[in-house]
Amino acid sequence: PHSQHEDTVQLIKKRIEGYMVAKKYVMITYNIHNDLLDAAIRVTPGKKSPNITSLNDSNYKAVTCLVDRKESNAKMDELHDLG
Repeated sequence: PHSQHEDTVQLIKKRIEGYMVAKKYVMITYNIHNDLLDAAIRVTPGKKSPNITSLNDSNYKAVTCLVDRKESNAKMDELHDLG
């Protein structure tokens, strides 16, 4: 448990955890009309929360979030059906 290389052990642990997240999740980005934003966020709430960015067209937002890789196709279909 105790190592003289604790900082290296923690770095390797963090990288392995990052790799595991990357294998489980995919990042999706889409633009959505403001009227549909709340519904879209219910479909893709993200791992912690989605990143929402304003666009030049003030009627739309860009949404970026992590979704479970196994659910990504179904989530994209749901978003498409929203409009």
